[in-house]
Amino acid sequence: MKNYFAHYAPVIMDLLGIKAWTKDSNQKDSLLEEQKQKLKALSFDENFITGFCEALKNGFPEDSSSNDGDSDTKGGASHADLSNAVTKGLLADMTAKLVTAQEEIAVLTKEKGELSQEVSAKQTEITGLQTKIQALSGLAEQDGGKGSQHARLEPDAKDIVMNWDDEKQLGGLSGEMFAMDRPYNQRLRAEMLYRKGLTVQVP
Repeated sequence: MKNYFAHYAPVIMDLLGIKAWTKDSNQKDSLLEEQKQKLKALSFDENFITGFCEALKNGFPEDSSSNDGDSDTKGGASHADLSNAVTKGLLADMTAKLVTAQEEIAVLTKEKGELSQEVSAKQTEITGLQTKIQALSGLAEQDGGKGSQHARLEPDAKDIVMNWDDEKQLGGLSGEMFAMDRPYNQRLRAEMLYRKGLTVQVP
């Protein structure tokens, strides 16, 4: 069976903005410490990062099959747990990119005009990010003892406007995954507010 972590290799490379893995002293593929820290900042947990690095170093060896669909991964994490780590990381990354793009299009509209090519290109980027966020937010999350939780965006939402003043839901988005009792959501909100010149304390 194909190695579980191999499925996420292209995603990790895209998030890190790299085209090839770094070689360690033994000429094996690895992640740099700053790359691991970036993944942590995107809410990938230690179990996922440790398991991914181990699989990467060994060339993503084939997994042994299991009856329940979960593999024996480093730290005892199930595939569902690791999938959640990827989903949360992607959501954090896409949400941050969406906020940046929305700030940029506001500036471009003032400088270039609504009908400019620059604004059109930025709107295309925003639409793509909104589509990805909507797809990701519809995924179930198995969250330690809470059962299956869903993040949700209205299916007919054309323009996602992030409300960073909302202290209960990240950006005003509905769903348990975006609840502000989660440290990774608190960190992301703090980062977005910092860009606006506001400082808040986070765990």
